[in-house]
Amino acid sequence: MKKTHLLPLILFCVVFLAYVLYFVKVVNQDIQLERNSIGKLMKRSMELSDRELNMGETSPASNPSFSGAQAQYVDFTWLNLRKEPDLGSELMERLEQGDEVAVIEYTTPDWVHVRTASGADGYVARRYLSEAKPVAPHSIEVSDLPIVTYHHVTDDVESFLENLTLPVNNFLTQLDYLVDHQVVTMTFSDVQQIRDGVRQLPEHAIVLTFDDGYADHYQVAQHLNGKGMKGVFFVIPDLIGQDGYLSWTQLQKMVSWGMEIGLHNNADLTTAGPNYLTDFIGNSKTLLESQIGISVIAYAYPSGRYSEAALEALKALGIQFARTLNPGNLQLLKDKPLELFTFKIPSPQAAARQFQAWGIGL
Repeated sequence: MKKTHLLPLILFCVVFLAYVLYFVKVVNQDIQLERNSIGKLMKRSMELSDRELNMGETSPASNPSFSGAQAQYVDFTWLNLRKEPDLGSELMERLEQGDEVAVIEYTTPDWVHVRTASGADGYVARRYLSEAKPVAPHSIEVSDLPIVTYHHVTDDVESFLENLTLPVNNFLTQLDYLVDHQVVTMTFSDVQQIRDGVRQLPEHAIVLTFDDGYADHYQVAQHLNGKGMKGVFFVIPDLIGQDGYLSWTQLQKMVSWGMEIGLHNNADLTTAGPNYLTDFIGNSKTLLESQIGISVIAYAYPSGRYSEAALEALKALGIQFARTLNPGNLQLLKDKPLELFTFKIPSPQAAARQFQAWGIGL
């Protein structure tokens, strides 16, 4: 055979071998592939074929996992299963902490396509799934955990009440103080996990809360996120999207940064009965949860005022923590988690020394 005839054959063999090696790598390794590449399409086709073979006649309700490696567990208080990977999509099912799901596909960095034990097929937020099943809860005490309450954090001090406003630089000074003294910022969801025995309370910890859902809180959340911190933002759902207040899109972004969204109202809770309060607070809670896609477990009383009827309404609605404006440390967490004390920022001059005066981080 002439050399000129051998050359195309040799080139064909080299290219064929390269493709074989490439496909072996695709099938056997977890590597990132272009969405519409040949390798991606081939791998997806083989995975679908394997799933069909592995599923056989097994009912999803009796065995939700396709294989042990694909089993994931809900590691938040509860989680919504949605029809599409979008917070505005139709709710299909509510999953509780510890529920097992079978992962079909990691659709995006934020969403996972799963099948539940009931056989429902939908999408959940990826950040609330874990490979390890949550530890069976056992109640433990949590005490001496300070809560700090802010309202406006802005340099436009003249436009708002003096005792409700803190300049941005003073706020950043306080955050730097917490970093320097190794004080961990926590949400009430974190506190709940500590009470349930799922995680431990750090040596120095704090809960930073921000009332009313003002527009400047979006910048606050960015500062917290940039320093690896978290906060609890108590918002009034009826005011979201109005001038001077946060938007739903901003709230959803804040949740993605690890911020917790709590419920707040601007009505007097001291004169209404428990049935009215259950409906009034319940409607606000439902609206808020439908927009942010996660459970709301914390509440801030309007002007810090509440009644026995308000306490009963919050219990009926599944609220786990409620913050007053009574001054002091979180000493009531064990016995009265719905009557929590707080340190309120007293004036625009408050900075790191204010935290020292309260004994935070010492």
